[in-house]
Amino acid sequence: GAMSEMLGKWGGLPADVVFVVDDCTTAGKDSAGVVWHLQVGEAPMPFSRGCSFYQVDDQGKIAYARDIVEPVGKAGDSGMDVMGAVFPLVQLMPKSLQGGGEVSKEGPRSKLTMESFLFWVGYLMYWRFILLGSEAPGVPLQHTEWSTIAELLDQSLNFFYVNPALHAAGIALIPSNPSHPVNEALFNFVNAWSLMFAPIVLADPRALRAQVDRTKWWLGQFFLTNIFFIPFMALRARADLVPLEERKRPDDRVIIAGKAVGAVGVGISVISLAWAATARPEYGDLTSRGQHLIAMLTTDRVYFAFVLDMVLYSIFQFLLMRELIPEGSDQRRLSAVPFLGLAVWLYLGQEIESDDEFENSTSADN
Repeated sequence: GAMSEMLGKWGGLPADVVFVVDDCTTAGKDSAGVVWHLQVGEAPMPFSRGCSFYQVDDQGKIAYARDIVEPVGKAGDSGMDVMGAVFPLVQLMPKSLQGGGEVSKEGPRSKLTMESFLFWVGYLMYWRFILLGSEAPGVPLQHTEWSTIAELLDQSLNFFYVNPALHAAGIALIPSNPSHPVNEALFNFVNAWSLMFAPIVLADPRALRAQVDRTKWWLGQFFLTNIFFIPFMALRARADLVPLEERKRPDDRVIIAGKAVGAVGVGISVISLAWAATARPEYGDLTSRGQHLIAMLTTDRVYFAFVLDMVLYSIFQFLLMRELIPEGSDQRRLSAVPFLGLAVWLYLGQEIESDDEFENSTSADN
């Protein structure tokens, strides 16, 4: 009765679209669970399956309804990875509110720290407001159009401007579909910053103490930014800070690799600025490109998220570098300079102890 009346109000569908009930279960006379799908004539419609639960009141009117519709995109294993990252908050937070718990130097805390908890709260807010919510500009993740995905795929093929350079030289190994140069520049700038976090994340002593798989989390962060970076920060925060005397100075290979990464990051940032301003003349002058940037940041969820990612990157850079660089070091001030401060610190050799302490440890070794 009540459910049929509600479905009868669903207008705007062709006459041959049929709402098919696949299965139904009841609990007394006032509750029912239904598994259903839509079909056109005899053909089931794609992505139209769902399940619903309804309760009616004494007058036979629906008092409660809950519908779950089949999503167009299936998260698969990546969805399980995201849930696996959130599970610690659900499992551990009630215990952490009880207080207590000693910290082992060999491993992570058995209960959440306040620092870790705040990162998890931030992660949930990131998903709620930036990825899935309707408050931020543009459409949420679950309603992303194929044209947006196609543009990101095209930009991935033009990663760090290698493919456009090859095409300019007459070498067409893979397609190079042009996007707006401002979009391409923003995409590559964020990726350059993600790359520069590699020396910090992969050698992070606190993450090692917390038994966090640093390689896996950095690779996720490199491709999907803060979807992986925020939970990495939360997981490492379960462990104590590593005292200065327990840290190991990076070996020469790590320092050389860091210098190279810093140089690549600065190089890509310079190219990105020039690319945004001058590449692909058919996209207009500086004024029109600036107007396009403002329009993208106020109407497109992807590029709005890119800018927010850079804000979060600035915060995480500050926190990670302040943990690694000892107090009293001139390089400590670099942590407060977004992007460029990290690049300079990498190029200078990733100082994690003062010169006096290094000289003392060297003398002791001799």
